[in-house]
Amino acid sequence: MKYFKRYLIVIYVLVTFILSSLTTSANDEESAIYVSHDGNDSLSGDSIDKPFATIQRARDAIRAIKKKGSLIKPITVYLRGGTYELSETIVFTPEDSGTKTCPITYRAYQNEKPIISGGRQIDGSWKKYKDKIMVCTIPEVKEGKWLFRQLFLDGERLIRARIPNIGKGFYNIDESEEDIGRDAMKYREGHFKKWKNLNDVEVVVYRSWNESRLIISDLDEDERIVTFTGPIGRRLGRNNRYYIDNVLEGLDQ
Repeated sequence: MKYFKRYLIVIYVLVTFILSSLTTSANDEESAIYVSHDGNDSLSGDSIDKPFATIQRARDAIRAIKKKGSLIKPITVYLRGGTYELSETIVFTPEDSGTKTCPITYRAYQNEKPIISGGRQIDGSWKKYKDKIMVCTIPEVKEGKWLFRQLFLDGERLIRARIPNIGKGFYNIDESEEDIGRDAMKYREGHFKKWKNLNDVEVVVYRSWNESRLIISDLDEDERIVTFTGPIGRRLGRNNRYYIDNVLEGLDQ
């Protein structure tokens, strides 16, 4: 029995050694780049103690490696946990591709959870608008330097002010016998007005297989024709439903 226990211990030690060797070998067979939201793009990025701060910097470092010659090892970019707020779109092109034998992989480091976010936190001062509705003035938006179409609170996407409200149905297009072009539609009485923020309003039209988000450029209240900033494709008819999104006067909750 003693010999059997010793035999098991020997097997355990050997297996542990082999697994450790395989792990070390796997790490030796790849080039690792580290990115952390606490990092710095002026660092080397080649060790966990000297991580880059942005994914773009890691991408550019790989481009520099490839310019020196063909890849000889797989490259893995490890993203440490935390939120990476993007000031611009991350663009990957064919030059950022690896090969079958030397793939380029972006992945989370171990069990950490990196979050890549195109959002920005609003740090302005909120105050009461009416009832439970709050308002915040953002200088960059007021100056036309920042335009966003979504707002999240506690991780949930909020619904923009819309007409009709959710659960109140949709509007239907009013067909016109005359050809009003492919960048306009005729609406029924009372559905549109020259709202204060008319140029920020979007018309969401449902088609048979998709939906179109259309930006208003002009409104003719006498003819009941709304014109959009670009063509809308196939002519719309009374079977097309729609609602009006981001209307200031529709802000009721």
